[in-house]
Amino acid sequence: FIGFSASVTVCRYLSYSSSTFDLGIFSQMFHYMKTTGLPLTTCEREGLLSHFAVHISPIWYLMLPFYALFPSPVTLQVLQSLILASAVIPLYLLAKKMGLSPKAILILCVCFCAFPALSGGQFYDVHENCFLTPLLFWMLYFFEKEKSLPMWGFAVLTLLVKEDAAIYVAAVALYMVCGRKQYKRGIPLLLAAIAWFFAATALLSVFGDGEMSASRFGPYLIGDSTGMLSVLKTVFINPGLLLFEVFQEDKIKFLLQMLLPLGFLPFCGKKLSRLTLLIPMLLVNLMPDWQYQYSIFFQYVFGSTALLFYLTLLNVRELSAKRRRFMLPMIAALTLLIAVSQLSGSFNTVTHYFEKKETYETITEQLEKIPEEVSVSAHGFYLPHLTDREFVYDLSTDTPAEYVVIDLRAGAEEKAEQLANYYHTYPDRYEEVAYEQKLIAIYRDRQYVGQK
Repeated sequence: FIGFSASVTVCRYLSYSSSTFDLGIFSQMFHYMKTTGLPLTTCEREGLLSHFAVHISPIWYLMLPFYALFPSPVTLQVLQSLILASAVIPLYLLAKKMGLSPKAILILCVCFCAFPALSGGQFYDVHENCFLTPLLFWMLYFFEKEKSLPMWGFAVLTLLVKEDAAIYVAAVALYMVCGRKQYKRGIPLLLAAIAWFFAATALLSVFGDGEMSASRFGPYLIGDSTGMLSVLKTVFINPGLLLFEVFQEDKIKFLLQMLLPLGFLPFCGKKLSRLTLLIPMLLVNLMPDWQYQYSIFFQYVFGSTALLFYLTLLNVRELSAKRRRFMLPMIAALTLLIAVSQLSGSFNTVTHYFEKKETYETITEQLEKIPEEVSVSAHGFYLPHLTDREFVYDLSTDTPAEYVVIDLRAGAEEKAEQLANYYHTYPDRYEEVAYEQKLIAIYRDRQYVGQK
């Protein structure tokens, strides 16, 4: 799993296929964290700001010591694969705690590592969501072990992943209350998750860019209404809208990609209270009209994956020995079959890199001509390779910078050749630093006066 997913994501970066959004943002953020301790970026919103003004994600600091030793976007890509792979440890412990046989545990762990969404969710580069899978498993493991202190510790770590991570913790807390009648543990955890969510979103509204509800839940926001409370109000008043939004063709396809590998076992339990664990999938993946949230090739699947596997464990435990002998090999076959069908094409990223390695080395040689202390405005696919500096901007924002980097590869950027011709037209002002036909053009603004 690590070898496959890390190879694809690292080669994606090395072949200049990763973009400003989001690898460029996070690689520059880690550069600032290493040098200043603060999660600052200049390429996320056209100027210097804290990434925590967009998403509150202190969990990133757990990756900082490794980045400080090996300061490269490659480090971030590999770390993401390692973090996700580590989730198999608490999954194994959970299955063992539930009394499953060694053979059943092995099959479930293999299914987890081959689960299409777990690898596919990494293919748009690194995101803080990768922490959700192991942290939720650890929280659930200590809940099953009835060890409240470590359970709360991992719940807090989960909340630090992102403001909307509270949804996953709240769903687990609801299951504790409704499904297991553990009120003393479930109710305080539920209240803490709700309090954190509203505190975090209030902080974003006052000091940051506000909640992202408008771009994610547009159909549910009527008139001038904003925020998740308005979304929930609309769902309560008009449940037909919820059904219309959830049961669309692309979302049904997403549901099949998530549930078919597990043989629909998350739905096979006798206790309806367990369905509270599916609330995050509804809220995060199915209700939004943001297409990336209901795709197995983006990071929004990591939390839902953990809860789906936990539900699978709960329901497998209740199967008779005869049914278990049938179901487990079946879901193993389904998982592997769907993984091959959905993920095999992604390995083209690796072969493509090695086939054109000399081309990418040429691009790298040209980018190395840019001094580290200057400001740069670059096209999106080149920007992640230029983030070890204070000021770097995406060229699409037209933010002034001393150096300009243009991606001349066919199909990479619209009107790139026209832009290069513009700089050619004014040689007295724009010095040509590098030019490789159909690859890259770099210019320096001789008259630039600003941030250095």
